[in-house]
Amino acid sequence: MPLLMYYYNIFYKRNVNEKRIKIIPKEITTEFNGISFAHLVMGDGNFLKEKNIIHIYINSFAKEDVELLSSILYNNLSIKSKVCFIQEKSIYINYRK
Repeated sequence: MPLLMYYYNIFYKRNVNEKRIKIIPKEITTEFNGISFAHLVMGDGNFLKEKNIIHIYINSFAKEDVELLSSILYNNLSIKSKVCFIQEKSIYINYRK
């Protein structure tokens, strides 16, 4: 399907070894919205009820992409997040009711 290939080509680029790597494209910085965030959490996140934290697993991305995504969350949705690189690449969002 051409539409799916369009998105595949946006989110996967070839590195210096010609291997496809997953990226956060710069184009989404202006288009990322609440619906995008909901899809991200549903696909790669979970809610840690005992800590009131939304945890988003993003191991497939480079450190720079994770930091870019964190800044997009803040700039577009005013969501403050913490980036973690200890055991895995993750974004943590403190959830308050």
